[in-house]
Amino acid sequence: MDRNGYQTTVFADVTPGTSGDNKSSGKDVCSPVSTTTSSITVTLDSAATAGNLLITGVAIDKASGTITVPDGFTLVQKGEGGISSGAMAYKIAAGGETSITWNWTATEEGSVWIGEYSGLLTSNVLDVSAKTKLI
Repeated sequence: MDRNGYQTTVFADVTPGTSGDNKSSGKDVCSPVSTTTSSITVTLDSAATAGNLLITGVAIDKASGTITVPDGFTLVQKGEGGISSGAMAYKIAAGGETSITWNWTATEEGSVWIGEYSGLLTSNVLDVSAKTKLI
């Protein structure tokens, strides 16, 4: 929930691409941190393949301060709240990416996730993004 009382909910319609058998596949890595920090780097098991969709997210306990999106990624949504903070971003891999880093200005516990998906469109990858006010 952000400081305005909104909880971020992200919907993405990931449409299969036009090559091959139109089947998508993916891999993901999660890097939880149990100590307080202001930065987390997560490393893929193998280098990203050019043209694949990379989606990443961060969840931070309490107020994060300002969250910085990893280099080259497009922000989907972020909430920098007092109870919890988080953000989500994506990019089309250039190829060879092995890790990403999320940064924030406060020192709090956090967790980062990144997923790599193949067989999807490489443009207009995000269908909808929305915020919902909690009552």
